[in-house]
Amino acid sequence: VVKDTLLASQYFKKADSLLIENRYNSSIALFEKAKMLYESNKVWEKVASSYNKVSHIQKLKSDFDSSLKSANQVIEISNQYLKKNNKEEAHAYDNIGHYYEQSESDFKTASVYFNKAFEIRKEIFPENHEDIALSYDKIGVLYHRQGLLIKALDNYKKCLNIRLQVFGEHHYITSKSYDRIGMAYRGLGKYSVALEYYNKALIIRIETYG
Repeated sequence: VVKDTLLASQYFKKADSLLIENRYNSSIALFEKAKMLYESNKVWEKVASSYNKVSHIQKLKSDFDSSLKSANQVIEISNQYLKKNNKEEAHAYDNIGHYYEQSESDFKTASVYFNKAFEIRKEIFPENHEDIALSYDKIGVLYHRQGLLIKALDNYKKCLNIRLQVFGEHHYITSKSYDRIGMAYRGLGKYSVALEYYNKALIIRIETYG
């Protein structure tokens, strides 16, 4: 069992690094291998996590139906084997929210799922946790896509404040928040402020990637 889960963990880590490099098909293949080993050893939280990762990549590939299916698998596993209101369940609701947001342009249903995820996170994490920031980000994007730029900006800034505490000023994830805030200010016609945030994002990306 230890040998199996160690191998599964190695597959999972490698899959994660391939995901960062945008090598989606190779990443999915390794997450699937990890998932099968975790499943045979009944490590259900990691099974759920593998499904969530696959769902996320399927979304990035615009394979929305498969992404929804993978996310629903997480909800099933969660209901059957995990304690109520857990981290993976929240991620699955996010993935389902993305399906409605991006595939159906059904912002109302997407909002229901993003808020379900947010409620779970508020219950299980401290208020400056990176997953709380993630919820602010997703809700912000949803407002942004509906043209509600002030509400979007409010959520992006809450997200940024947490990311600065958790990751610091020079982390790639922090640059994503600067980028989003820049886009919101650009949408509001505040171009010089937008430029400030875009430049902050750019500096971090040059530091990170050269």
